[in-house]
Amino acid sequence: MINKTVIELGLFDDEAEQLKKELNKIGGSLTLADCVIDLIAIPAFLIIISTEYFGNEELGSFYDFYGEPEEIAETVVFVGGIEVPDEFADKALVLKSFDDLMLNLRYLVRSAWDKYNREIQQIDCAEDQFEDDILQNAKEDL
Repeated sequence: MINKTVIELGLFDDEAEQLKKELNKIGGSLTLADCVIDLIAIPAFLIIISTEYFGNEELGSFYDFYGEPEEIAETVVFVGGIEVPDEFADKALVLKSFDDLMLNLRYLVRSAWDKYNREIQQIDCAEDQFEDDILQNAKEDL
């Protein structure tokens, strides 16, 4: 199943509606998150967080979850002025305003989609190799 979902948290209703319309034009869909946990629980290739609504304190669990892996498949975009933790800075894009997001939306969606697919392919290849190794070990044990 192809994941074409963008999830957002904290945008104003009119911004979310505008984003949804633009995503529909380019084949994506928008899911509105109710809380930070939704950002972790709902599969998406692009995560958009308005920092005008949420600050660092509210995003602590998000940073904890996504700050651990060296590489994450999802692209994370913060909209609004915020300083992200150092260990997260290279994993996220910070835009100054919603207008900046909309101006760069097609590029962001395309690059996020490409990144997501590369990461998923690497995971699939690693799983295939693991299964091959298990089969090989089983044959050697016989």
